[in-house]
Amino acid sequence: MKAGIDHKRAWYIVRTAPLMEWRVAEKLRAAGFAVYLPTMRAERKNKRTHTYVTKELVLMPGYLFVGTTGSLAEVVECFGVEGILANGGYVSRKNRRKGGEAIRIPSNLVEAIYLAEIDMRFDDTRAARIYR
Repeated sequence: MKAGIDHKRAWYIVRTAPLMEWRVAEKLRAAGFAVYLPTMRAERKNKRTHTYVTKELVLMPGYLFVGTTGSLAEVVECFGVEGILANGGYVSRKNRRKGGEAIRIPSNLVEAIYLAEIDMRFDDTRAARIYR
């Protein structure tokens, strides 16, 4: 089971390069940041073999949450990070000085998404439908 959301950290939404959410999350974790990548499970039936395959998919493609207690400069410099959601666009490597201030996300909202994921509210599987 995943660890809970750390309320002592400031949480931000990071935009990643296309289809790089998993790699960016691992790189940010290795750099010492708290990372939350919301996921969902989807179940598909193979028409030929009549078997079900469950895949874990990113809930918000291109975005993830990063919790930090320090500077955001290290987050922006990480591999695969395009920018941090800010007022008037993104804070990125290119417009770090002239971009708007990064938007801080309350930790209780991040925790609400986390708890909904644990409660299988986003899942599209037979087990989740029965659970709900």
